[in-house]
Amino acid sequence: MNRRVIFLIAALIVVGTWCPQVFAQPGYWVGIDLGNTNVSTGITHVQPADGTTTPATIGGLNCRKNLDPATDNYMYFAVDNNYAFQGDSPNLYITIHYYDSGTGRLRLQYDAASGSYINGSEVDLTNSNKWREWSFHVTDAYFGDRQANGADFRIHNVFGGTNFYFDQVYVRRFCEGQSDCVRLVPSTWYHDPNQQGLHHGEQARDMFENPGQWPQARAETDIFGIASMDIAYGGWTDQEIQTWMGMIQEWDLLFSMEDGAIPGWTCDSQVAFNNTSNNLIGRIFNNGGRVDIITNDHSLSKAIQYHCWGTTLQSNYANALAEVVEWYSLVRTNYPDMQIFEWSPYPHLSISTIQSWIRDVNDGCGAIGIRGMDAFLLDVDWRRFPGDGNWSQVKSLENYCRTRGVPFSLAYWCAPHTRSLNDADWYNDVMRQGNDYRNVGGQPDVYDHVSWETIPTAVPETQAYTQTYTLVDFVAQFVPSHVVDLYDAEFVGSTIPDSMVTNEQRVVAVTMRNSGALTWTRDEDYKLGAVGNNDPFASTRHLLPQGMSVKPGEQYTYTFQMTAPATAGTYLTDWQMLRELVRWFGDIHGKNVIVQAPTINPPTITQHPQSQLVPRGSTAQFSVSAAGQGTLGYQWYKDGEFVSDGGNISGATMDTLEISDCQESEEGEYHCVVSNAGGSTASNAATLSLPAPGDFDIDGDVDQEDFGHLQLCMSGIGIPQTDPDCQDADFDDDTDVDQGDFNIFENCMSGSNRPPLCL
Repeated sequence: MNRRVIFLIAALIVVGTWCPQVFAQPGYWVGIDLGNTNVSTGITHVQPADGTTTPATIGGLNCRKNLDPATDNYMYFAVDNNYAFQGDSPNLYITIHYYDSGTGRLRLQYDAASGSYINGSEVDLTNSNKWREWSFHVTDAYFGDRQANGADFRIHNVFGGTNFYFDQVYVRRFCEGQSDCVRLVPSTWYHDPNQQGLHHGEQARDMFENPGQWPQARAETDIFGIASMDIAYGGWTDQEIQTWMGMIQEWDLLFSMEDGAIPGWTCDSQVAFNNTSNNLIGRIFNNGGRVDIITNDHSLSKAIQYHCWGTTLQSNYANALAEVVEWYSLVRTNYPDMQIFEWSPYPHLSISTIQSWIRDVNDGCGAIGIRGMDAFLLDVDWRRFPGDGNWSQVKSLENYCRTRGVPFSLAYWCAPHTRSLNDADWYNDVMRQGNDYRNVGGQPDVYDHVSWETIPTAVPETQAYTQTYTLVDFVAQFVPSHVVDLYDAEFVGSTIPDSMVTNEQRVVAVTMRNSGALTWTRDEDYKLGAVGNNDPFASTRHLLPQGMSVKPGEQYTYTFQMTAPATAGTYLTDWQMLRELVRWFGDIHGKNVIVQAPTINPPTITQHPQSQLVPRGSTAQFSVSAAGQGTLGYQWYKDGEFVSDGGNISGATMDTLEISDCQESEEGEYHCVVSNAGGSTASNAATLSLPAPGDFDIDGDVDQEDFGHLQLCMSGIGIPQTDPDCQDADFDDDTDVDQGDFNIFENCMSGSNRPPLCL
């Protein structure tokens, strides 16, 4: 998937939520509600011997607990293969609603590309005796049904010996199919903050009416968003909504709408939902559109600062939390497929308060059995730095979200909105913000490009400093290339056979194309690897040659030896690219190979290859003769590694191997494996040796006779020696035979019947 960005017009939209008994069909999420009767949508609770569970009721929720605390220390879950299977959706968020009793620890163990029981993160039990929510984020999910009873992940009660309780378990894709969720979310609505001269949705209207003026920015966009007030007060007709929502779907964008549980004009989330969220969502749906995301806009700060426009909340934090959780429940119940993003301001709220809010909103949702926030968005008034806040604190909040498995977004905008601005000011300030946050190591999951101003101009992107121009330039400078784009590989083909006989050896080839953005090299640890770090036929890692580079768009063929198991049967061999200790990526080539007992005898070697001592630059040949039934295949090896045709080597898969222009690098032991349908037989090894420098007559010593040959070949400094019979005297390969060559010869001079001194 191409790296793209989200245009948010007017504001981010809060997406619909999930109630205990209402599940949608598998889409961006799958889940299961555990109880007396499990309600499953895309996730199945399987029960191997060490993961047997039983229904329970605790903390007001029906759930399941482990049956025998002494032996049942796991709960296992299988994800529908149509949702995630064999690494096709590696970037996943796995969320549990758990009852926090005791002082143990819950650990995720999941089927990853590198193994079927890989340890993920953990959450401590603190004995609060409350329902809570926790998310685990994984970027290398394989989910190939390889755990017990076909499970894809399990939750481990690490210390064991106690009961543990789960109500709901669900899995979400935040950025579908991607392993590192990097999105830009540009917002393109504006209005006067003093409610003077409102311009509701005018930038959005500009973009819909002039789509040809921002194609590059649109290609970088994932989400197009507006505020609910822009629809409500912007004069959007039903026909416009129908046309514009159709354009969003045609552009393959998600649509988001900003609203809120506490919008300012009321403290009652039920009233807010009925009067704005529900009515506007219904209007969009009725006109053929959809709302993918709804954003809860600054509910806590509004409850504290504005007192809901005159209605003061008692104990603002606790009551605001109750209203927000109720609003989440309303959205989840009515729109189970919709995502909800939570939005809070900083430094208007402290980092510690925001951390508590993220935790408490999610735990409050878990306590009533609904899904919590799908992402957290931070609205930064960065012009109050330093003093009230700083970028390092923002980074600490990003880290906090990472530990809880909550995708983190940062709003990139020009603050404060009371400043007199023009388009160039906007551009410079947004770029400065991008640079400042990058300097502290910040990398949001969502890049939220947002404006509340009457500037900048929305389009065209070819005009300097417009909203779309800024977006394109911002992406180029600050949004990393997507990991799936950086690391990707396409399977091209292989010669792995359909069948082999027991113990048969065969050299095979697997070709992969680099469809990512990074060049593969041996020094950077790019390899072809056996999935799960295990293969019944071959070693688990195959390297690029030293100095080889595979650039984006190029392909490379890995050649390696397969040896069939000694027992007949059907065996899976599967291969994928990886960067060691970084990640597995790209297509997986898997094949079931039938291994049969031989029906005929393997070949017999009738003549073994003979050792050879050959002059440098000459040609060596090794031959083997064999007898056997059926077609005979040949494969030559040097020092135990198979030999391939190419360069100065030919006949690697024939009965005669020829090596031309022999140099020291060709010295070694050579043998041939001859195979037929009955198996393989290896010949004896033969040695290829080159004489020592100066042993021109190849008699094992460097003596007076050899010196005579050198004298006849001396040409002098800078005078090329062109006599073919004298090429072996040019030891330093500088085209002449002079004092330098004599010095090399002298170091080897030994006398008659003595080994050369330079051996």
